[in-house]
Amino acid sequence: MIKYTMIATALLACTTACNNAQNDNSNTTKPTTASKKCFLLVTNQVDSTTVSLTQEGDSITGTMHYNPYARDGAIGTLKGTKTGSTITAIYNYVIEGSSQKEEKIMELSGTSLLIKTGALNDVNGVMTIANKATATVKDTMHMVACGK
Repeated sequence: MIKYTMIATALLACTTACNNAQNDNSNTTKPTTASKKCFLLVTNQVDSTTVSLTQEGDSITGTMHYNPYARDGAIGTLKGTKTGSTITAIYNYVIEGSSQKEEKIMELSGTSLLIKTGALNDVNGVMTIANKATATVKDTMHMVACGK
C-alpha cells in the first residue's frame, strides 16, 4: 500500500509541475536573434582595420584589429550598447605588449560604420572621449562579408 501511495504522490507532483511549466508563460522571454556585421578600412593601400560586431538586443560585442604594415598593431574586444544608430563600447586591446581600454563611439549608417574621435580623458583606467557631443568622424569603414 505504501508503494502505491508513493507512486501516486510522485505522479501527482510530476503532473502538477508539468502543468505549471506549461501554463506559466508570464516570465518567459522571447529569444533574441543575434546579428553579425563586419567592416573593413584600408588606408595607405597597406594598413587595415577590421571590426566585427554582434548585436543581441541592445548589447554589442565584437572585435577590432588595427593592422598597420610593418608595425605593431592593436588587437582587442569591443563590449557595449547600441542606442538608435549609435554604438558606445569599451575597446579592450593590447598594443605593443601593453593592455589598454578605450571608449569607442561608432555610428551605423547604411553599410558604413563611422568611427568617432575626440580628446580623451583617463577615467579609472579607461580612456574616454571627453566631450561626446563634439566627437567627429575619424574613419569610415565599409561593410564586408564576415569570415568564418
